[in-house]
Amino acid sequence: MSRAEDQVAQEETFGALLRRLRAGAGLTLEQLAEAAGLSDRALSNLERGVNVRPRARTVRAIADGLGAGPADLEDLLATARRARSVQRPEPAPLAPRRIAGFTGRAEELALIAAWTTHTGPAAPVVAISGDAGVGKTTLAARAAEAWPPGDRLHADLRGLDARPATAVQVLGRLIRAVSPDVRAVPRDVDEASALWQTLIRDRRLVVVLDNAISESQVRPVLPASGPAVTLVTSRRSLSGLDDVFRLRLDPLPEDDAVRMLAAVPGRAPASPNQLLRLAELCVGIPLALRIAGQLLSRPGTTTAGLITRLAAEERRLDTLAVGDLQVRAAFDLSYRQLPEPARRLLRRLSLVPGSSFGPELAAALTGEPPAVAEDILDDLVDLSLLQQRPDGRLEFHELLRLYAAGELDRAESAAERAATLRRLHDRLRPEVPIGAP
Repeated sequence: MSRAEDQVAQEETFGALLRRLRAGAGLTLEQLAEAAGLSDRALSNLERGVNVRPRARTVRAIADGLGAGPADLEDLLATARRARSVQRPEPAPLAPRRIAGFTGRAEELALIAAWTTHTGPAAPVVAISGDAGVGKTTLAARAAEAWPPGDRLHADLRGLDARPATAVQVLGRLIRAVSPDVRAVPRDVDEASALWQTLIRDRRLVVVLDNAISESQVRPVLPASGPAVTLVTSRRSLSGLDDVFRLRLDPLPEDDAVRMLAAVPGRAPASPNQLLRLAELCVGIPLALRIAGQLLSRPGTTTAGLITRLAAEERRLDTLAVGDLQVRAAFDLSYRQLPEPARRLLRRLSLVPGSSFGPELAAALTGEPPAVAEDILDDLVDLSLLQQRPDGRLEFHELLRLYAAGELDRAESAAERAATLRRLHDRLRPEVPIGAP
């Protein structure tokens, strides 16, 4: 603590002095607010220390409302001056660690850049969705690098944790980052949101709200207007958010996936064809590619040996794990968010031959009416566990199919799997071929 800060801490704060004088005048907070021409919230923020640097004209209005004499007015002005004399700390940048080897995404970055320079009545918001490991956080962090380091804020909303962060918790962290002198963040979400909006009204910030689980978690944090930009990442589509630009992030194209592997420092030697095969086995998912790259950099690992291990379907997900980076664990987080009917359908979809399927086949797998099956499919699409093609059919990539097959073996008996296969075969008979592209 600086000498000036220590001096302020040892003397009566403006909020404490204001409370003492208001009590001495026999006024309620509401009565003083009306007499001073201030809002109840503004006066409450001063008393509670949420705002510790009132302007001189505000202090004089309060003194007039109190009917304060010259001595009390001077005490109020001097206390406010002491608080303003303390140098305001620079905002603390909150940012994730940059991941080396960022590759591709030029089109997505160009879209985000165009959207975030958009001028309109609302502050720009970009919602980036996609399945586990596809690189949403990394893309948002890279897009945020267009702003100076001190103007980047990042909040992990822990959307897939057992107890996700609340909107008030997120607001508290962001408010303290942009204004460290705020001593108390309101516990009411509307009050905290109003304070946040006031603090950033004229700030050219970029705020990354990472790993969101619901609209209610995000909505109070979104700027109502002004130059601040918000990037939201989520496995869910967050379709309830209004006036946002939406970007669905797909796996990396083949060329970018190969370049990502080729850029790994200290990796085992590999031919272009071997790198291409590894990219295919990782289906372009950046998390899987990162893990494969780290495995290639281990002493004694050969590219041919890694390809052999990954080519064995029963071993692929177990192989794609290094330390706390695990493809299976990333899928687990999404799977646990599903109600049991959706889990059951996802498991059983691993039995479908071909590359795509429709609601009728899903109904056959679950034994539910088509309308119910469509609702379950919507849940899976919303959580990015399935993708809907332009023709309306659905699909998921090979790593998710292997995950679903493993869960099917673990969760359902041989008799249940046999009954599901019979229903599937019965439904497929008139459909030839089922998975035609």
